[in-house]
Parts: sequence; structure tokens; C-alpha cells
Amino acid sequence: MKVDVTSGGNFTAIADNDNNDVGDFTLDSAATVTSTGGSIDVTAFNITDNGTFTANISGSVTLTETSATSAEQETQVDQGTNSTFVQDFTSPTEAGC
Repeated sequence: MKVDVTSGGNFTAIADNDNNDVGDFTLDSAATVTSTGGSIDVTAFNITDNGTFTANISGSVTLTETSATSAEQETQVDQGTNSTFVQDFTSPTEAGC
């Protein structure tokens, strides 16, 4: 976004609607997103926040990146590699040796 945007209610932007890890949201340094009557919610694979988000006093600003962090990626790899196949295959009781 390169221009100012003002919403009288909630402002919602979804750049990665299908969660396929494609869709960036960038707020330019000269731009402001303002919600005068609600909250601001932005969801994207990557969010670049160079500008200003302003919600009214009863609203909130929520920026959600759907990209996995290094810790999440490591956990996913660990979960995928915790296999007992080799242990079961080489175990004397399982292999019948």
C-alpha cells in the first residue's frame, strides 16, 4: 500500500488467503492505515510494516505472518524424522535374529 487508507469500521487485508505461502503485504513508509471505528487485521506470508497502523481507542492492530519461523520449521522436520523403522528393523526381537 502506497497511499493512506481510512476505514469507518474494521479494516481487514488477507494477502495469503489460501495459505499457500505466497502473498506479501507491504505498507509504504509514507502510508497510514487508519480504522476510526474498529480494528485492523492484516494476514500475509510476509508483512513489511514501514508505515503507520492506527486503530481507534476500542480497536486493535493485529499483524499475522503465516510464514513459518525457524523453530517451527525445525519442529516440523523433527516430527517428520522421528521414525522407529530403522530401530524396529535392526532390533533382534523384530528381525527374528
